[in-house]
Amino acid sequence: ATGIAVPLSVLASLGLVRGTFRAKEPIQLLLMAPLIVPSLVIGLSILLASTMAEVRAAVPRLVLAHALIVLPYLVRTVTASLIRVDPLAEEAARVLGASSMRTFWHVTLPAVMPGLLAGMIFSFIISFDNVSISLFLANARTNTLPLSLMSYVEYNLDASIAAVSSMLVAIALVVAVVLERTFGLGRTLGA
Repeated sequence: ATGIAVPLSVLASLGLVRGTFRAKEPIQLLLMAPLIVPSLVIGLSILLASTMAEVRAAVPRLVLAHALIVLPYLVRTVTASLIRVDPLAEEAARVLGASSMRTFWHVTLPAVMPGLLAGMIFSFIISFDNVSISLFLANARTNTLPLSLMSYVEYNLDASIAAVSSMLVAIALVVAVVLERTFGLGRTLGA
C-alpha cells in the first residue's frame, strides 16, 4: 500500500504546490477525505464496489483500501517538505540544461526525501495497524497480522501477543533512532 501511495502522493504534492490551477483546495480536500471518513465506511464501500465490479480476490481489495487510507499522510508530509524547497533551485537546474526529469531526480526528490521517508513510516504504521478495513476485505485464505492477533487474543490467553507487540515497538524504536541519526532535525535545519 505504501509503495502504491508514494508515487501518487509525490505527483499530488507537486501539483498542489507547484501547480497554478483553480481547483487546488477541492482536490486537497478530496485527498484528505480518508482522514475524515471512518475506516469502517471506507472498508464497506470498497467491499461493495469490488463486489459490483466482480473483484473476488482479497489482496487487490486490501491493497487498494490500505493505499487509500495512507495517501493523506504521505501527501501531507511530502507537501510540507516540498513547500520548503526553493523553486529557484529547480529553475537554476533547468537553466543549466537539466531536463524536467533530471531536475526532479537530482534536485526536488533529494530535498523532499526526509518528508517522504517520514510519510512512508507513518503510512506503513497506519496500514499495518488497521483492523477495521481488513476486517471487511480479508477472506479465509487471506488474513492480515492485526486480524490474526485479534483473533488469537480473543480465543487464547497467552503471553506471545505481548512478545509480538514488544518486538514491534522495539522495531519502531530502532527505526526512529536510525532516522533521527540520519535525517535528524538538526541536520535538516542546518545546525
